Amino acid sequence: MKEEVTVGFIDNKIRNSFEKLKKMDKKLYKLLDRAFDDIKKDYTIGEKRPIKSIKKEFIKKWGLDETRNIWVYDLPSAWRLLYTIRKEEVIVLAIILDWMNHDAYMKIYKDR
Repeated sequence: MKEEVTVGFIDNKIRNSFEKLKKMDKKLYKLLDRAFDDIKKDYTIGEKRPIKSIKKEFIKKWGLDETRNIWVYDLPSAWRLLYTIRKEEVIVLAIILDWMNHDAYMKIYKDR
């Protein structure tokens, strides 16, 4: 049986930012929406990165513990979508952490 995957947001601020894109940046909104659909089909579609490679300030910001991995889904124009995965019984929840351009993305890693 294939696992059911639900995509959610880490907090209301990220959810609201996504909803605002409908009017402010329709292209990015559609790219993210398509990415969410891809994640629902295969939550391992992104590249898995160990959380230990992420600066502690971002781990704290997102309220993650040290056992999580961060998944990175590449978007066009060097944008990145970051998410983590939580399994609960038979549901897989892909939690959207943030999306950012390449420069901002490179700033979250410890060795950068």
